[in-house]
Amino acid sequence: MAVELAKEYRSLPREQLLEKVYDLGFNYPRCSHSCSQCVVAAYHDILGIDEVVVKAATSSCGGQAITILGTCGALIGGTMVLDCFFGRDLGQMSSVRVVDPTPMFDAVKVAGLLHSKFIEEFGDIHCAQIQQKLYGRFFYVLDPDEGEKLEEAKDRFFPKNCWHVIGSSARWVMEILIDKGVVVLD
Repeated sequence: MAVELAKEYRSLPREQLLEKVYDLGFNYPRCSHSCSQCVVAAYHDILGIDEVVVKAATSSCGGQAITILGTCGALIGGTMVLDCFFGRDLGQMSSVRVVDPTPMFDAVKVAGLLHSKFIEEFGDIHCAQIQQKLYGRFFYVLDPDEGEKLEEAKDRFFPKNCWHVIGSSARWVMEILIDKGVVVLD
């Protein structure tokens, strides 16, 4: 089930590829916002993930619908990318008969690798707690004043800010894809 990297990434050694993936993840939100969508967009660029997946990741950001009350969007976006390769196919599901849940559990195990990286690096998977660790507080960005304060904090804590979380997620996803044989390097 190996996939081909976009042309400009094919000849890169592992560490350079991981740096490029991190950079894409780090730079997308600087211009586009939506941590979940930015991780997936990086994989659209690198592996040709379908645009519909990028679109589907739009609102799973900032904890969920930017309420900070939920899972970090960078983890959600990364999980969506992993599920594109390891997720259970529709043909393995049914609304009328019990099916073997093994393919779902196999996908969950792979997503768990990314989850573990978040716990190890950031101590949590929740948006508010990750913001608290990065900035010493969290921001309710639906309030315009809070959103502005978050943008100021991103500048003040650069480069260890939310963009770093997004870049890290993108990098870790690529590590998993390489280690699992989805991406094969020259």
